[in-house]
Amino acid sequence: MGLGYLGHGRVCPICGARRRKFLPYGYVTSREDALCPRCLSLERHRLIWLWLKRHSDLFASHPHILHIAPEVSLMRHFKRLYRGTENYITADLESPLADMHFDIQQIPLEDCSVDVVI
Repeated sequence: MGLGYLGHGRVCPICGARRRKFLPYGYVTSREDALCPRCLSLERHRLIWLWLKRHSDLFASHPHILHIAPEVSLMRHFKRLYRGTENYITADLESPLADMHFDIQQIPLEDCSVDVVI
């Protein structure tokens, strides 16, 4: 991204990008300092990531995860973390990025086949 954003004022906990500030983001009303220019994470994605790192064992024990409507910034890093295993499945009603497509009211997986649903 532009030279005006290079610096060390912000660090994205998901991708590790160091920037002076994040990009503005918002459809109706733009929020300053919201979007990571490298992984495109927003505040809520970074908060989820930090909570999972600090208060769960998802990064150490590799439980079976079903990630519904996966956020690209999170999905990219979970797929890398879980590479070589079948423990991370993404699902969405229509997204072409998801591994599976279904209505969350009718999950076509066996009972007890996942440990965590995000």
